[in-house]
Amino acid sequence: MEARQKFAEKKIPGGKLLKVKYELNPDTQTIQNISINGDYFLHPEDTITAIESALNGTALAESKEAIAKTITDELTKNNASFIGVSSDDIAETIKEAAYPTTE
Repeated sequence: MEARQKFAEKKIPGGKLLKVKYELNPDTQTIQNISINGDYFLHPEDTITAIESALNGTALAESKEAIAKTITDELTKNNASFIGVSSDDIAETIKEAAYPTTE
């Protein structure tokens, strides 16, 4: 089976836009080729590559909290920080991409 494209964008309170796109492996239900973009700030900027690499292979069944911890662990390893979004915001958007809600 082919991987399924997942996408979500979210306006974070305070006005920042967050976009998450990835492929979901239908056999293993794992995240592949994730891309995290938006108008937030991350310093140092190249930490996003480390975060995306750490998230690749993550089972979608992981809790939002576990996904946020993976992101936070990479921020800590790289002495990095977000401005305008949080690890929880990204984890929530990853979940929303797979399980969209209707409003």
